[in-house]
Amino acid sequence: MKKASVILSVLLICILSAAFGGAAYADMVLPDAGVLPEGVTLAGESLGGLTEEEATNKVLEYANTLLGRTITLQLADHTYDLSMEDLGVYWENQNAADALDDVVMEGNVISRYKKMKDVAYNPIEIDVNLSLDEEALGQRVAEYVAASSVEAVEAGLAKTAEGFSVVEGQNSVTFDAAEVTQALISYINNSGDTEPLVYDARQIITEPTHKTEEYSGFRGDVLGQYTTIYDSKQQTRSHNIRLAAGLISGHVYLPGEQFSILELINPVTEEAGYMKAGTYANGQVIEDIGGGICQMATTIYDAALRAEMEITERRPHSMVAAYVPYAWDAMIYAQDGRDFKFVNNTDYPIYIEVGVSEHSIKDSTGDSTLTVCIYGTETRPANRRIEFRSETLEKSWSNPIYTTQRNYSLGEHEIREVTAAHPKVSARCWKDVYVDDVLQETILINESKYREGKGVIDIGSDITFDAWPVPGEDGWPEIYQDVNWTSSIEKAKTEKKKQADAAALAEAESRKAAEESEAAAQASATLAPEAEAPAPEAPAEAEAPVAQ
Repeated sequence: MKKASVILSVLLICILSAAFGGAAYADMVLPDAGVLPEGVTLAGESLGGLTEEEATNKVLEYANTLLGRTITLQLADHTYDLSMEDLGVYWENQNAADALDDVVMEGNVISRYKKMKDVAYNPIEIDVNLSLDEEALGQRVAEYVAASSVEAVEAGLAKTAEGFSVVEGQNSVTFDAAEVTQALISYINNSGDTEPLVYDARQIITEPTHKTEEYSGFRGDVLGQYTTIYDSKQQTRSHNIRLAAGLISGHVYLPGEQFSILELINPVTEEAGYMKAGTYANGQVIEDIGGGICQMATTIYDAALRAEMEITERRPHSMVAAYVPYAWDAMIYAQDGRDFKFVNNTDYPIYIEVGVSEHSIKDSTGDSTLTVCIYGTETRPANRRIEFRSETLEKSWSNPIYTTQRNYSLGEHEIREVTAAHPKVSARCWKDVYVDDVLQETILINESKYREGKGVIDIGSDITFDAWPVPGEDGWPEIYQDVNWTSSIEKAKTEKKKQADAAALAEAESRKAAEESEAAAQASATLAPEAEAPAPEAPAEAEAPVAQ
């Protein structure tokens, strides 16, 4: 049997020699059984001549090398040391070594030869495929970028109790998160790169818009200031004023920059915190979101006039405002974009401060103050001063100036003003310029026209009107005190007073007569006590009028 096998092998060798040529075959050495032929590689390294177990161990060792790599991510001053496990990387094709089963040299000479020739023509590369969730990696990198970035700090001004200070500007530093993520993915997927990665991310540096030196000339001088008064008992209106004050106060404008009140206080909505309060609309006082913010615009307007800013957008109210002289007001309406604006026309920054001094609702008056102050660097001559005045060109009242509505909850002869009446007014605002207290120039600031507005009065059930009063120059704050007021209420009050006076006079006269009668009786008894004794009826007759 052994002899037959040897003969078969010799015969096979002869056949192979004939097929491939004796010289070629003489150079070809068949690998031993149980090892891998040449042409099987792992990461460019040949596994030929290794047993399957040795090659499998090589694959495991290489996979562990890839999974054991580290990444040092440098984001400016922040360093993150990351492992593959930290990044969620795992070995996806852990059965990669199974491919070795098909190429191990096994069987007879012909089988091993065939495998050797197959691998020679079609080399086999054992791949270790790593997998990761790229989206999750991107989110993690975004977190690192956010934590390592530095926001820009705009140079500016800060006001404390000690005065003003300049806020130093600072560059922003950030990174391209997508760029960083892609660099990490490329490294993880490059199985040929087994060295640790140190990745210093590219910094994106942005300078602040405003530089520190832009504020160096600011001195904090008061350029213009104005105060108006409002009623803190009107709670929703007071709330809106306080809210707007917080949004406006502290803003700084460099030379040439424009102030816009709507840019600072919008959106004027309930969601933004504003409440309904009284405001003007179509010649009436109505409740609307943001009522009261026009007083803020007016107060800023009058401060800006005194700072001699360049007013670029201003409109008067539809009806006169009670808290400033005619033509000194400014209205805004967020719903359609009607704004109040001015430009800093000085050579230095200005700082706007809004102060609210609010009295307790329990106070007797409820009057609170709204003050706007514009600070800057004063360059106007010290001997120059300005004053503002209001000139009334026309003023008239509608007839009647009030509409009435019955209110049966009111007491006898009671009357209550619900909404004040507003006159029709045409007025001008003038600026007078004095140098050394001598008037040098008079400048027209604006001419404003206001429509009339009827007031509303609640009246009791017993009141009718004979004539309407005409308000005085300052309006009609106390309707009972107006000299031209004539109505049934006054007639009733006069008649009631006459009756009360007559009753009081009659009572006084009766009391006086009684006192005189008693005094006369006492005097008579003192002068002749014995003479009066025999006639007991006489005292009774004398006291009869007193008893009545």
